[in-house]
Amino acid sequence: MARTKAGKLGPCQCSRFEVGTTTDGPDGIEPDITIETTGCDRETPRLFAQGHDAKLVGFLVRAELEGKEVRYGRAEGVVISSDAVSALGTISDALAAKGAAMLASRRAKAATKKTKKVEPQPRTAVIKVGRHIMAGASIAPDGTASYTTKAGEAKTAPAGKFTEIEEDAK
Repeated sequence: MARTKAGKLGPCQCSRFEVGTTTDGPDGIEPDITIETTGCDRETPRLFAQGHDAKLVGFLVRAELEGKEVRYGRAEGVVISSDAVSALGTISDALAAKGAAMLASRRAKAATKKTKKVEPQPRTAVIKVGRHIMAGASIAPDGTASYTTKAGEAKTAPAGKFTEIEEDAK
């Protein structure tokens, strides 16, 4: 188990970031600013407390996907960045690469959710089973056909055991 060396403690780097939205205020003069932070108040001899680098990447990627502004440097003057990757690049190239990969993955996942597959629906047809013609049969997407005999009995014909015919061919 790795031990933390005794050294000068400083704030976790994730505490320096915040995200927010700026909208016009009700009077139209003063803007309404909504700010969110990671909520971290940890002191650490390293750049990040354990796991807080990943916490910061997720926080900034979510903010960018939601269209929020990313701000860095809360105490020493605010620098507004347009995206999570460039904000993470202020700390390290590795974090910027991790953020870019996560952003690409989440955007691809969101794109696949938007394009939902349309499931094929059963259709009504006239079929011939053996020598009998059945009108109003339902052909399922898997190729089976459900029909009702003249005696009122419900039956299912497996794919390949019936022929779909044109109504005019009766």
